[in-house]
Formats: sequence, structure tokens, C-alpha cells
Amino acid sequence: MVSLEEMLGNPIIDEFSPSQSTEDASALPRRMAGGLRLTAHDEPGFEDHVSSRYPQIANHVHYPKARKFMAVLSHEGSRQAKAYRILWTIQQSPNRQRTMQAVYIRKHCMLRSAVLNVKPGSKRLVSMFFNYSTSDYNFRPENATLRVPPNFPFLDSELISVSIDAVVYSDRTIAGPDKYDLRTRYFATRAAEHNEGYSLSWKLDKMKAALGPNETIDPNKIASILDYDVQYGMTRQGTDPAAILRLARSQEAAIMKGLLTSRGLDALEKNVARRVKFPADRLTAIS
Repeated sequence: MVSLEEMLGNPIIDEFSPSQSTEDASALPRRMAGGLRLTAHDEPGFEDHVSSRYPQIANHVHYPKARKFMAVLSHEGSRQAKAYRILWTIQQSPNRQRTMQAVYIRKHCMLRSAVLNVKPGSKRLVSMFFNYSTSDYNFRPENATLRVPPNFPFLDSELISVSIDAVVYSDRTIAGPDKYDLRTRYFATRAAEHNEGYSLSWKLDKMKAALGPNETIDPNKIASILDYDVQYGMTRQGTDPAAILRLARSQEAAIMKGLLTSRGLDALEKNVARRVKFPADRLTAIS
């Protein structure tokens, strides 16, 4: 299996590139990381983009209050953004601020409709509740609407800042201050896909070797193995890399259990075979 430490490697640290502002970058809301640029609700170009590309959202009754929790994410570089985290900080009360986030990680194995990469030259409208490309609206306008929970309590709160915390690019370079450690979560998520598949593959081989003539594997035993992995990661959560990897593996085990339940053992074994072949990503640099 792939160790998380091996995937993280020994990065070259160059946190703020010369092309950024010469002011104290750590004290500023970061609106650009590598080639990824964030246009907030109060900046030029935001309103035109939303009203021209997403009229259903612009005309929604909650849009005037909800727009501060949206941003246009555009890509002016040459490398595809495969993971990113965006932060909104609000004044929750006179003495308390609250930070909320939108995070996306491109996994090896996911539905095409769930792929939210930001390609060079493209734009996405992102918030804590949705993440749309222009094609999402063009091809599924009934789905590309303003999705704000009816009980969301912060619509009247003052927005303090919106910023890019971190971006992972297709060449496995990461940019941004990464205050919330997207770096570890990205590699843990992708390692978990491989490691959980590898572990189950090994157990399946051992079970098949112990079968007698005309015997088959009991799917209930496989379900029990996956249930154990789900609970193991969920009950041992933490912020260290090992705990993050355990939680990611428990989430992958839950996905595999769902596949077993809905489509059977043959479909699960094909999925496991794919997972074992997933490459081991390694961080190349921080820019």
C-alpha cells in the first residue's frame, strides 16, 4: 500500500510567488493562487458574469443576500486545478467571527457529473452550497439554481473576507497558504482509494484460496469487513495525517459497501481491481 508520508514527500517551499503583491501576503485575503483567481461578489465582473450566465440564480428571491457567499473562480494559468479550498469569513456576532468553506478534491474514481476541476481558461460559480460551470447551466438549467438551505442562519451576517486557501494543480504542485491543510487531505483522499482497494483485494484473495469445491464467497462477510473499516475510521478521528487517512479510508469503505449492496460482488471486485491500479501521487512542490 501507499504511505501518506511517501506521497507528501519533501516539498520545495516557495509559498508566495514574486508575481503576488509585495505587501504582507499573510495579512491579505488571498484572491489568487498560482493561475487560479477569485472574483468576489463586490468586485467588477462578478455581477455581469452571474446575470449573463446564470439568470435563474440572479433572479432568485434570496440572491441579494446570498450573493456575498458566492465567487467566480477563473483559471488564468496552464495547469488544471484538481483540488481547491475557498474560505468565507463572516462576523457571526459582535465578538465572534466564523469561517466557512467550499472544498473540492478530484478523486481517481468518481462520477463524471461530480468532477469540478477548473480547466485553464474556464470559470466556475462557487459557493458553500453549489459549484457550477457554464455548461452545468446550459445543459441542466433546472439543476443550476440557487441552493441555499432554508434554515441557513447567516444570510444577514456581514462578510469579512473571501479567499483561496489552497489549490492543488495537475502537476501535483500546491499553491496558497493552506491554513486548513488541503495538502494532507488531498493526498490522504487519493491514497485511501488505493489502500482500501488493496486491502480488500488481499482479503478477497485469501478468502478465495480457502474455498472448497463449488463454494463461493459470502457477500455478508465482505460487508462485515467493510463495515469494520467504516467504523474504525469514524471512531478514531483527529487532525494528524494518520487520522485523516483513516477517515478517508472509512469513507471509501462506505462507498464500496454501497456498491456491494446495490450491484453485487462482481461489480465490487471490478471496482477493487481499478483501485489497486491507481497511481501513487506525490507532491512535487509548493509554489
